Amino acid sequence: MKQPLWIALLLYLFSSLVQAEDFSVPDSVRGSLCIVHADHKVVMVKETFSRKLSLPGGTISKGEDPKLTAQRETWEEAGLIVNPVQKLGYTDTAVVYECVPQSKVVAFAHRQGLKGKALPAWFAPHFGIEVKDVLAIEPLLVDASDYRYPEQWSAITQWVSEVTSYPTQYVEDLVSNGNAWQRFELRLLSNVYQLAEGQPLFKSLIGLCVLVSNLLLSPVFLGLSLVVAAWKGGVVVAQKLLFIQLLTVLMAVVAKFGFALPAPGQFLGLLSEQNIALSFPSVRAALLAATGTFVLRLVHMPLVILLSGFVLLFLACLGMFLQYQVFVTDILFGVALGYFVARHFFKLAVSQETQLAKVTQTKGAWFVLTLLAAVFAWTWYATSLLQVTALSGTVLLIMLCFGERPLAQAKLNPVLTSMSIALGYFLSEYLHTFVASSAVFSLLVEVLYMPVILTLIYVPSLIARKLNDKPK
Repeated sequence: MKQPLWIALLLYLFSSLVQAEDFSVPDSVRGSLCIVHADHKVVMVKETFSRKLSLPGGTISKGEDPKLTAQRETWEEAGLIVNPVQKLGYTDTAVVYECVPQSKVVAFAHRQGLKGKALPAWFAPHFGIEVKDVLAIEPLLVDASDYRYPEQWSAITQWVSEVTSYPTQYVEDLVSNGNAWQRFELRLLSNVYQLAEGQPLFKSLIGLCVLVSNLLLSPVFLGLSLVVAAWKGGVVVAQKLLFIQLLTVLMAVVAKFGFALPAPGQFLGLLSEQNIALSFPSVRAALLAATGTFVLRLVHMPLVILLSGFVLLFLACLGMFLQYQVFVTDILFGVALGYFVARHFFKLAVSQETQLAKVTQTKGAWFVLTLLAAVFAWTWYATSLLQVTALSGTVLLIMLCFGERPLAQAKLNPVLTSMSIALGYFLSEYLHTFVASSAVFSLLVEVLYMPVILTLIYVPSLIARKLNDKPK
């Protein structure tokens, strides 16, 4: 009986020594990465912030075994359960492991150009937040510039060639995993595109609808709605609209991550330039509905223009549906959310007969909005939540520096403001190419470009007004 006990004790001590060895990594190493080799392809993630490809992995927590970090991060980012079996080497900042999949690796059969084959991963905890897509890619088809750290790609490909390749199960689609209504909508979309193949005019109309939708849902177009509000009712009205927009986005994004329902493209393995992983309710439809409702109620337009507004809203939502970004139910709930938020808020905060007419001009309201957004951003750290936090925090900071009344009396030049919004957006897109290797700087560019534009629009006029008001 004593001999088995001694053997068990020796095995325990040996395993402890092995684990202790795994803990000893160079001081410069802060992360842990996984190479999952499946059917001669390497599993990679398309990052939301950097917009580049990367291996599944992340930062090593204090006191955590780097193996456990690689295992945990691969599940959180790619939805795969793996076992890190051996250390392959080090990059400048991370340790790299060969990871054997313990769960079935499932991929869609069709290829997304040279981008590889998509993996269904909408159930992964960080999918749609840090991770935009999960792909199985042949390493030789990946350009080093597409990898987050181009100088490391040659070492990565060498390590991939040294590890065992494990089988992958390929599927045409996962439509059967959706509910009855989702299956109906997916079949409808399939029939629409099959019909368009034989009808060039119909195909052109679909392309035009998608183009119009992308324009209407761009940050530039939504930013111009603030210019319209300021032109019609002054900065006070623009401030009310911005508050409604941020509140609508906050509510829609929280609901989206709460329900965590996949977008139509996830059932088919389709990739999108937009970060469309979860779709219920549609945040963009909610934002567009809230903005449209506010502007149409603010500006008393002729019936023709009013009907044109509804047509544009319909085209924007239809374009999202035709791009497999959202289901009809996602759009309907998003539009309903945006409409009711704007409608009820308009009654309370725009009508001069209510006590809440000036609520959006108070520091307290913006502080509460900033605090709520920060709490939810801490929970999910999604880009949209961080943007809401940064924008509302910027307005709050301006009000703290200059006061509530001067902000309400600020004057804006519509032409310069419109040009600033458009220029800021395109400049942020350009800056992404220089900071792609850094998740922190990529996130800062994504989150801070709108607050910077807002600051450049407001602050000079506020400073000029403050100087003019000084006693001479």
